[in-house]
Amino acid sequence: MCTLLITVLGSALPAQAAPLEQQVTRYLKKEVNRYARTVGSQDVTIQLKSLPGDNDCDHPLQMSLNNPEQPVGRVGVSITCQRPQFWKARAYADVDVYLKLVTTTRLLNRDTPITARDLTRTRTSLRHLRQGYFTQAKAVIGQHSRRKIQPGTVLTPRMIEPAELIARDDVVTIVAKQPGFKASMKGIALENGHQGEKIWVRNLSSGKKVMARIESPHTVVTQF
Repeated sequence: MCTLLITVLGSALPAQAAPLEQQVTRYLKKEVNRYARTVGSQDVTIQLKSLPGDNDCDHPLQMSLNNPEQPVGRVGVSITCQRPQFWKARAYADVDVYLKLVTTTRLLNRDTPITARDLTRTRTSLRHLRQGYFTQAKAVIGQHSRRKIQPGTVLTPRMIEPAELIARDDVVTIVAKQPGFKASMKGIALENGHQGEKIWVRNLSSGKKVMARIESPHTVVTQF
């Protein structure tokens, strides 16, 4: 669904502005829909807020966006006319691109495992989202909240983290590798950690501390 809303604000638009309005509207629609396609959306609204008063131009206008990479929110359009006389101006529009994003259905305290019942998808504008988002619940289920999250919050990658695979004082298997050699020994985790993280562990045979990468629950890998 693509909805185009054009709002003309009284004195901001002179009577003779129709040709300019049409050109700016056409340009905005093209550029915003181009961006919307890149994020998988066909749900767009554009509200043209202001146009320059001097709009006499014999040739097609040259236009560019102030933020072509993400034209959402308050979007400025720089306009240049070459003839009959050279002039530059700027128009403004309020632009929203919507997606159904993963949001919380209840309060999540810090370090809470996230389940399917904690999530829903809500139609949301991208204009205020600068830290990422999720469009599918399966990308979030099984993760843990990093902080307290209020109901109705759009989840971002900074709000969640993988569950800890190893906790401090867990007994782990230390797998030591080097080309042509592999050995295993028992150890004690000295830190909590998630998959792929490096933590300190103590080799129970030698008593030495080694840095190892968490490969799976109760297994860490180090290299000589």
